[in-house]
Amino acid sequence: MKTTLSTLCVAALLASVSPVTADNPERSGAPQWSAAQQEVWKAVQALTASWTTAPDLDLNASLLHPEFLGLYSGDPVPDDKQMSVAWVKNFMETRKVIYVKQTPLNIKIEGDFAFVFAIHTMFFKDPDGTEKLEHFMGLSVLKKETEKWLLFAESGFLTPAPQ
Repeated sequence: MKTTLSTLCVAALLASVSPVTADNPERSGAPQWSAAQQEVWKAVQALTASWTTAPDLDLNASLLHPEFLGLYSGDPVPDDKQMSVAWVKNFMETRKVIYVKQTPLNIKIEGDFAFVFAIHTMFFKDPDGTEKLEHFMGLSVLKKETEKWLLFAESGFLTPAPQ
């Protein structure tokens, strides 16, 4: 597997944050998220739902910033908004998502930008009916415009199943 500079940078950043669970922060000892952090996390969850559990291509496109760039495992160059929407359309037409779980590791807000480190687990059926379970770690950068958080940039990679 080819390792890219962006993958190494994201891996180093993810290694520097402590995993927490959002399901029950009191029981896990996880920090309580501020109202602003919760707002950002809801935007991340809405974006994911728009192409997985509640597919809506128009909603998905509306949640991406016009200047969006995304770099993922195996991509030789970043995707722009148009390429991302095309990928989401293909995914929605060819796969059936059964389950998605997202866990925020860290949420930092600096002015109109938010940085979200998270683990995403997805169980889905491929076009041939094969069931797959994938784990993805990534960094999402959101930008607040007209009182709405939009995905501005994203980078991430598939990871082995947690032990």
